Amino acid sequence: MKIHSFKPLIAAAIILTSMSTSLQARETGGSCQPEDFLEGKINSNVFSLSAEEVLKINPDDIGIELATSIVEAIGAAKGCSPSQMGIDATRSDCSEIVPGFPASSACYIDSGAGQFFVVFDPLDEGANVIYNRLD
Repeated sequence: MKIHSFKPLIAAAIILTSMSTSLQARETGGSCQPEDFLEGKINSNVFSLSAEEVLKINPDDIGIELATSIVEAIGAAKGCSPSQMGIDATRSDCSEIVPGFPASSACYIDSGAGQFFVVFDPLDEGANVIYNRLD
């Protein structure tokens, strides 16, 4: 009678269990990680949204609400809920780079996943988002 080793089966069970636990943590409120936004880059990444994409998110405002909504939409595309993003509204703000010209607004969004800079494109009314990890 040949005796089979159960080590490969046990190893596979451990791997599957750890993967399941990791997915459950994400689904039940785990935090988003820098790797979710870096897309293989080391420290930062850039996301560009067209005018149509921005209008779908929030057509009414250029400001902190729109910038926050844009960052949350990027997070959602990466599988992160708003609560997992951990955006800190007390440390997030927008300013007009050129006073009196709202389209020159630049916003800083602080989150548990890193920092986001949202700059609105005055030509096509889209937005460019720079993500920097903070760990």
